[in-house]
Amino acid sequence: MAQTLPEKRGLVGGGAVILSIVLGILFWILLFYLVFNTDPREEASRLRFLGVLFLALAFTLTPLIHWLEYLTSSPTSYRGHLLRSARRGGLFALFLGLLAWLRMNGTLNWTSGLLLFLALVFTELLTRLRR
Repeated sequence: MAQTLPEKRGLVGGGAVILSIVLGILFWILLFYLVFNTDPREEASRLRFLGVLFLALAFTLTPLIHWLEYLTSSPTSYRGHLLRSARRGGLFALFLGLLAWLRMNGTLNWTSGLLLFLALVFTELLTRLRR
């Protein structure tokens, strides 16, 4: 008698994922508006750009990471925690936003980029070890 594997549940959090995708699209539109209609020499424009960039990346990366977790998990281990995906998407968005900010100031180099990446990895490891 052949033993069958349990089927993988469907992707959890469908409404929240759709909301995240819609908000991501709206923030990307707002980001393009800021790029083409504000003066980059003004400090307030830079701060608005970085804030909207962070939100656009976070709302775009959250459903992507959630989908990747769904694809890479085994049928028995998939739990579908959207908040975990949001945390990872937010951390990666923060990392990319900090890189953009350092680049705007002309202080981005390999050392600072590598240290930021190591801080990102260390933060993810600490949150995994906490459980």
